Amino acid sequence: MLKRSLALVLVTSAAVMSGCSSGAAPANPSANPTAASAASGAAAISAATPAISAAIAAAAISAPTSSPTPQPAIAGPWKIVSQNTEDPTMAMYVAGFLDETHGITVGYSGEVHYTTDGGRTWPAAANQSLCRFGLDIVSPQAAWHCGNGGIGFSSDGGKTWTNVKGTYYTSDSYPCRFLSFLDARTGWAANDSDLTRIDNGGDTWTAIKLPTGFGGSIAAINLRTAKDGYVLDSAGTVWITADGGKTWASKPLGLAGSAIATSKLPLAAMHFSDATHGVVVAQLAGTTPKLVGFRTSDGGASWQTEQIGLTLSSGVDTVSLYLSHDGTDLTVLDSFNAVTLLRYRS
Repeated sequence: MLKRSLALVLVTSAAVMSGCSSGAAPANPSANPTAASAASGAAAISAATPAISAAIAAAAISAPTSSPTPQPAIAGPWKIVSQNTEDPTMAMYVAGFLDETHGITVGYSGEVHYTTDGGRTWPAAANQSLCRFGLDIVSPQAAWHCGNGGIGFSSDGGKTWTNVKGTYYTSDSYPCRFLSFLDARTGWAANDSDLTRIDNGGDTWTAIKLPTGFGGSIAAINLRTAKDGYVLDSAGTVWITADGGKTWASKPLGLAGSAIATSKLPLAAMHFSDATHGVVVAQLAGTTPKLVGFRTSDGGASWQTEQIGLTLSSGVDTVSLYLSHDGTDLTVLDSFNAVTLLRYRS
């Protein structure tokens, strides 16, 4: 098992460093990089569109020949709405649902799929890009994705995508993989150590300096208003700004020695509905996948933990987590290509 895990890490690293544009995708794209990937680096932002090859053939992700035995849901406020194991040839790195109807998956070699029927069917989208590691679904029409080779936008629910003018250049070995947009024109993008504001639909890019004391690497981001934003670090602290990133306040989750699991894919998600109410869902670092929810009603001064109504079988890894814009729908993608949608019911 150890040899297999090491091999997956090497394959994953090689795919990302090579541009992730050809060859077979790794069976488990969530293999964790070392903490060294969080080394500081300034994001150099360019407004010029990169030259991207015209047609990149989607590669199949190798998958186990049989699915694990379904596990019973555990008690908690997050209830399973649907759970389906998709075609193993679908190259999925991140799966997300806006609601119980509209969903998008992004993955290897720019492969994108969308659904308008709750996941019963997943047509392939028209998309020309390299590997996609980040996703944000703003509305049934507007969505963004990012990864190697820049950031893309869809105005038709994920059916077709356009590369925006900017390209996310960085010294980090992994490119953009976190997105949070207010609408079709304004949002945040990030990797391990660089945070950037995007305005005017991608025409304007502004680097945001992370706060002093930021621990580890970026694990999740959330832009609530044009000025109010949140960044979760892998040490388990939520950093809050009310002035667009000029000043920050720290609100620890209280992990008591634990840390947020890190990957080139999002293993944490965060949403604040207003200045006082917020939720974080994260996989904690360790040998056994453990999804935990944290909820605050006092702006992060205190956090209550909550069970996520899903448990994974031995040998099954969480590949990515996605939280909907209203904070009520959680999408979990695992290494068996199983897409699970859970809804928060208080």
